[in-house]
Order: sequence, then structure tokens, then C-alpha cells
Amino acid sequence: MVRTARGISLIRAEARPHLATEGRKRDGVRSAAAIETRRIFAAPMTPPALQKTLKAGARIQIPPKTIGLSFPHVGIVVRKTFLAARRPTVKNFIAGYSEGVAMLHKDKDASKKAIAKFLHSEDPEILEASWQFGIDVIERIPNLDPEMFKLVIEERTRTRPEAAKAKPEQFFDDSLVRELEKEGFFKKIYAR
Repeated sequence: MVRTARGISLIRAEARPHLATEGRKRDGVRSAAAIETRRIFAAPMTPPALQKTLKAGARIQIPPKTIGLSFPHVGIVVRKTFLAARRPTVKNFIAGYSEGVAMLHKDKDASKKAIAKFLHSEDPEILEASWQFGIDVIERIPNLDPEMFKLVIEERTRTRPEAAKAKPEQFFDDSLVRELEKEGFFKKIYAR
């Protein structure tokens, strides 16, 4: 199961070492700070860091929805052995995740309250932007499109030519999502 997003980043070569040494924990905040201090000129960004850079005068150069590029965004990863041993647990997790996504789409106020708690922010602009980002990016049904993996495989082929032999289907198992669909689970949670 993977969610998708549409986006691309353009980062100046001299900024890459800065970002690499800063670590990954709070990249959005660090990227925002680097843009504000003009150490870098562009970076992929999502709320709330995006709002911070916009307030500081940055502009969105390429709106993510306009690119038409699909790639794996966030996934639920388990070992095959775990899936085999605890299949009902993984299925319940996907169902719970999907109910949260349904709430995001169906109850804006409750969703914003949950986002506020997670972000430790009551800023209405940040909450609205974060909610809208979720609506734009998170798929209602966590289906996988094997095409999403092609970009990743193509990129990897640049440094590891043997990666060209890989097939997208090697990297995911969407049988639980298909099972939930067959049971009518998604229709049920969106009908409530």
C-alpha cells in the first residue's frame, strides 16, 4: 500500500551537502530555514514548512498538482514473514489507516483538530494548508499503481544498471487492499 503525491524538486548543487549533513528528521523546517537565509533556492516542501517559507516571501515555482508525475510517497512496510505470520493484524492496520483517510475527506473540522494536535499548532492557515495537502495527496483507497515504481527503478538504473531488470510488482503486495475492496469495506466507510 502506497500513497501517491505529485511533485518534483530542484535543489542547487551547493545546497545538497548542507541538506545531507542536516539529517532527515526535520528536513521541511531545515529547508525552510535554508531558503529564508538563501543558502538554497528551491526545495520540495509541504505544510507547515511551506507556509513558513511563503510568509517569508518564497513563491511556489511548480505546483505539485500540475506536474502529472506519480511516485511512491508514503508506504506501509512489513517483512514478508511478518505479513505471513500476522496477516489479520496488517489488514486491521490498513483498515484503521483507511478509516482515518475517510475522516480526512468527510469531516474537515475533526481532521483539522487531529492535525492541530499532531503539529502542535492552532494557526488556521497552517491547519487549512495541511488539511488541503492531505486531501490533494492521500488516495481515498490505498491502491497501488505499478507505474509509480517505474520512476524509482529508472533513477536507480543510472547507478546500478542491473536495476533495469526489476519489475514494479516485486516491491509490493496489495492483496489486503484488494481483499478489503472485495468485502465492500471502502464503500462502507465512505457511505457513513
